[in-house]
Amino acid sequence: MDFEAYGLVLALHSTLRWVVLGAGLVAAAAAWASRLGSRSWTDTTLATGRAFAIAMDLQFVVGLTLYVVLSPTVASGLSNLTGAMADAQHRFWMLEHPAAMIGALVLAHIGVAKARRAGRADGPGPAAWYFTIAFLLVAAALPWPFLDYGRPLLPSW
Repeated sequence: MDFEAYGLVLALHSTLRWVVLGAGLVAAAAAWASRLGSRSWTDTTLATGRAFAIAMDLQFVVGLTLYVVLSPTVASGLSNLTGAMADAQHRFWMLEHPAAMIGALVLAHIGVAKARRAGRADGPGPAAWYFTIAFLLVAAALPWPFLDYGRPLLPSW
Protein backbone atom coordinates (compact mmCIF):
# COMPACT_ATOMS: atom_id res chain seq x y z
CA MET A 1 0.00 0.00 0.00
CA ASP A 2 1.20 3.52 -0.79
CA PHE A 3 1.00 5.56 2.43
CA GLU A 4 1.41 8.81 0.50
CA ALA A 5 -1.65 8.01 -1.62
CA TYR A 6 -3.56 6.99 1.51
CA GLY A 7 -2.75 10.30 3.23
CA LEU A 8 -3.71 12.33 0.17
CA VAL A 9 -7.01 10.53 -0.40
CA LEU A 10 -7.81 10.64 3.32
CA ALA A 11 -7.16 14.41 3.38
CA LEU A 12 -9.44 14.84 0.35
CA HIS A 13 -12.14 12.75 2.03
CA SER A 14 -11.79 14.75 5.26
CA THR A 15 -12.07 18.03 3.37
CA LEU A 16 -15.07 16.92 1.32
CA ARG A 17 -17.02 16.19 4.52
CA TRP A 18 -17.42 19.95 5.00
CA VAL A 19 -18.76 20.32 1.46
CA VAL A 20 -21.23 17.50 2.13
CA LEU A 21 -22.31 18.95 5.48
CA GLY A 22 -22.71 22.44 4.03
CA ALA A 23 -24.62 21.23 0.99
CA GLY A 24 -26.85 19.06 3.18
CA LEU A 25 -27.64 21.91 5.53
CA VAL A 26 -28.50 24.25 2.66
CA ALA A 27 -30.60 21.60 0.89
CA ALA A 28 -32.54 20.83 4.06
CA ALA A 29 -33.08 24.54 4.81
CA ALA A 30 -34.29 25.25 1.27
CA ALA A 31 -36.63 22.26 1.35
CA TRP A 32 -38.09 23.34 4.69
CA ALA A 33 -38.56 26.91 3.39
CA SER A 34 -40.42 25.46 0.41
CA ARG A 35 -42.47 23.13 2.59
CA LEU A 36 -43.45 25.92 4.95
CA GLY A 37 -45.03 27.88 2.17
CA SER A 38 -42.52 29.85 0.16
CA ARG A 39 -43.04 28.46 -3.34
CA SER A 40 -40.14 30.62 -4.52
CA TRP A 41 -37.87 28.06 -2.83
CA THR A 42 -39.08 25.11 -4.93
CA ASP A 43 -36.47 25.51 -7.70
CA THR A 44 -33.80 26.27 -5.09
CA THR A 45 -34.72 23.08 -3.25
CA LEU A 46 -34.10 20.99 -6.35
CA ALA A 47 -30.80 22.73 -7.16
CA THR A 48 -29.45 22.53 -3.63
CA GLY A 49 -30.65 18.95 -3.29
CA ARG A 50 -28.80 18.03 -6.46
CA ALA A 51 -25.65 19.72 -5.15
CA PHE A 52 -26.01 17.71 -1.93
CA ALA A 53 -26.46 14.44 -3.82
CA ILE A 54 -23.51 15.19 -6.13
CA ALA A 55 -21.29 16.03 -3.15
CA MET A 56 -22.40 12.76 -1.53
CA ASP A 57 -21.64 10.86 -4.75
CA LEU A 58 -18.15 12.32 -4.95
CA GLN A 59 -17.54 11.62 -1.28
CA PHE A 60 -18.76 8.05 -1.79
CA VAL A 61 -16.26 7.43 -4.59
CA VAL A 62 -13.39 8.82 -2.51
CA GLY A 63 -14.55 6.85 0.56
CA LEU A 64 -14.92 3.66 -1.46
CA THR A 65 -11.34 4.09 -2.71
CA LEU A 66 -10.18 4.41 0.88
CA TYR A 67 -12.25 1.43 2.00
CA VAL A 68 -11.44 -1.01 -0.79
CA VAL A 69 -7.89 -0.03 -1.73
CA LEU A 70 -6.04 2.17 0.75
CA SER A 71 -7.24 1.92 4.36
CA PRO A 72 -4.87 0.01 6.67
CA THR A 73 -7.63 -0.10 9.31
CA VAL A 74 -10.03 -1.89 6.98
CA ALA A 75 -7.29 -4.18 5.68
CA SER A 76 -6.33 -5.26 9.20
CA GLY A 77 -9.98 -5.66 10.15
CA LEU A 78 -10.68 -7.88 7.17
CA SER A 79 -7.88 -10.20 8.24
CA ASN A 80 -9.70 -10.82 11.55
CA LEU A 81 -13.35 -9.95 11.04
CA THR A 82 -14.58 -11.36 14.36
CA GLY A 83 -11.97 -9.43 16.31
CA ALA A 84 -12.62 -6.29 14.26
CA MET A 85 -16.33 -6.33 15.08
CA ALA A 86 -15.49 -6.61 18.78
CA ASP A 87 -13.29 -3.49 18.56
CA ALA A 88 -15.19 -0.18 18.48
CA GLN A 89 -12.69 1.57 16.20
CA HIS A 90 -12.59 -1.18 13.60
CA ARG A 91 -16.36 -1.65 13.74
CA PHE A 92 -16.88 2.09 13.18
CA TRP A 93 -14.62 2.26 10.12
CA MET A 94 -15.63 -1.10 8.65
CA LEU A 95 -19.38 -1.09 9.27
CA GLU A 96 -21.00 1.84 11.05
CA HIS A 97 -19.49 4.75 9.09
CA PRO A 98 -19.94 3.20 5.62
CA ALA A 99 -23.47 1.94 6.35
CA ALA A 100 -24.62 5.32 7.68
CA MET A 101 -23.07 7.19 4.77
CA ILE A 102 -24.56 4.86 2.15
CA GLY A 103 -27.93 5.30 3.86
CA ALA A 104 -27.49 9.09 3.75
CA LEU A 105 -26.49 8.89 0.08
CA VAL A 106 -29.66 6.96 -0.76
CA LEU A 107 -31.81 9.40 1.25
CA ALA A 108 -30.24 12.40 -0.50
CA HIS A 109 -31.06 10.91 -3.90
CA ILE A 110 -34.62 10.12 -2.83
CA GLY A 111 -34.88 13.72 -1.62
CA VAL A 112 -33.85 14.95 -5.07
CA ALA A 113 -36.50 12.75 -6.68
CA LYS A 114 -39.10 14.13 -4.25
CA ALA A 115 -37.96 17.72 -4.93
CA ARG A 116 -38.28 17.08 -8.66
CA ARG A 117 -41.93 16.15 -8.08
CA ALA A 118 -42.53 19.16 -5.80
CA GLY A 119 -45.01 20.73 -8.22
CA ARG A 120 -47.11 17.59 -8.32
CA ALA A 121 -49.30 15.80 -5.80
CA ASP A 122 -46.84 15.16 -2.97
CA GLY A 123 -45.68 18.79 -2.80
CA PRO A 124 -42.34 19.89 -1.38
CA GLY A 125 -42.77 18.24 2.02
CA PRO A 126 -41.09 14.87 1.56
CA ALA A 127 -37.83 16.34 0.23
CA ALA A 128 -37.40 18.32 3.45
CA TRP A 129 -37.58 15.17 5.53
CA TYR A 130 -35.23 13.19 3.27
CA PHE A 131 -32.59 15.94 3.16
CA THR A 132 -32.85 16.54 6.90
CA ILE A 133 -32.51 12.88 7.83
CA ALA A 134 -29.62 12.45 5.36
CA PHE A 135 -27.85 15.48 6.83
CA LEU A 136 -28.36 14.23 10.40
CA LEU A 137 -27.13 10.77 9.46
CA VAL A 138 -23.95 12.25 7.96
CA ALA A 139 -23.39 14.44 11.02
CA ALA A 140 -23.96 11.51 13.39
CA ALA A 141 -21.55 9.18 11.58
CA LEU A 142 -18.62 11.56 11.20
CA PRO A 143 -15.41 10.80 13.11
CA TRP A 144 -15.60 13.89 15.33
CA PRO A 145 -12.34 14.66 17.18
CA PHE A 146 -13.85 14.00 20.62
CA LEU A 147 -14.56 10.35 19.72
CA ASP A 148 -12.05 7.59 20.42
CA TYR A 149 -11.69 6.97 16.69
CA GLY A 150 -12.03 10.66 15.79
CA ARG A 151 -10.11 12.59 13.20
CA PRO A 152 -9.03 16.25 13.23
CA LEU A 153 -11.58 18.80 12.01
CA LEU A 154 -9.21 19.93 9.28
CA PRO A 155 -6.77 17.60 7.52
CA SER A 156 -3.10 18.38 7.33
CA TRP A 157 -2.34 18.69 3.67
